[in-house]
Amino acid sequence: MEVVVVDDGTAAPLDELPEGVHMIFCRENRGIASALNAGVGRAMELGATHVLTLDQDSMIDGDFVPDMRDNWVAAESLGLRPGVMAPDSVGNVVYRGIRRGFFRDVKEVLQSGSMFSLSALDEVGGFDESLVIDGVDTEVCLQLRLRGWDVLTCPLRMEHQLGNAVVIRLAGLMYGMDSLLYHRIESFVNLPGVRQVSGPSQRGLASKKPSTQSPPFDLNIADSAALESVYGIGGVLARRIVQFRDKLGGFVSFEQLREVYHLDSLAIVQLRKRSFIAPNFQPKKIAVNLASVIELGRHPYIKFKLANALVTYRLQHGNFRHPEDLLQVALMKPENLQRLLPYLTLE
Repeated sequence: MEVVVVDDGTAAPLDELPEGVHMIFCRENRGIASALNAGVGRAMELGATHVLTLDQDSMIDGDFVPDMRDNWVAAESLGLRPGVMAPDSVGNVVYRGIRRGFFRDVKEVLQSGSMFSLSALDEVGGFDESLVIDGVDTEVCLQLRLRGWDVLTCPLRMEHQLGNAVVIRLAGLMYGMDSLLYHRIESFVNLPGVRQVSGPSQRGLASKKPSTQSPPFDLNIADSAALESVYGIGGVLARRIVQFRDKLGGFVSFEQLREVYHLDSLAIVQLRKRSFIAPNFQPKKIAVNLASVIELGRHPYIKFKLANALVTYRLQHGNFRHPEDLLQVALMKPENLQRLLPYLTLE
């Protein structure tokens, strides 16, 4: 596996690179499509047949690349013609589409975290450099579909979490930054023409204090209206929190809020102050000895490949009798099991 990094306009290229890493240094930021085309071009020069594109805020684990490759091969074995394949969920955003086995046929996907066929990209002429941000993703997916390629998602999950609460405008362009980071560096930065145009601030928090503080609410039973009462959380984020909580089976730790797509650090701080997790809370359990591959794979902490391995092991060796028995499955890592324990039952 080779890695191509496109540095889109920082001060200077790196002097040393790890083996297998190729650097493309751009002296100016020419947009996401230009950077993607530069990376794809280098991949073609290296003899690659497929590329996995990632942004600076994409967060993947060590199994993500081989899992994507395995899902691609599985899709082709079903007679599908993937031009691009993305994970089913990115943060707490879940794609909807027509089921085709374990895959979904969707209209479009975000390029970040997606695997592309280089033959398909070559056929459509790459990414359109006249467009920006999400328009680039929409256009390339449309072109692929028009030429008979499938736009698919597979039963994997990827985190994509940079933060979105503060938006600043600089030289006519808008940039997003996690608000907690913004307020840590704000006093050290003096850029003419920079102004905050949205998002919570420390001054805003002070001025928005309600005249009577409402009592803390239970994070695991709160509805969207209760969540929206927390400063920094609007309707979209409130729904994402509820949806992720429902898929998860309930929160057992406030740290899990960091897994909600685009939930800002400052909003999490406020949530800790305004809500609580009941000491006797019991999350929804998955019967690991009874659940199907699909039922297991729906949980955010279990991927399709692990779900399939768990069921296969169970059929070959019998039911799991103790939690540590799950470590006999090669794909189950100790840290994964620790994270899953509150949500599993062996009954």
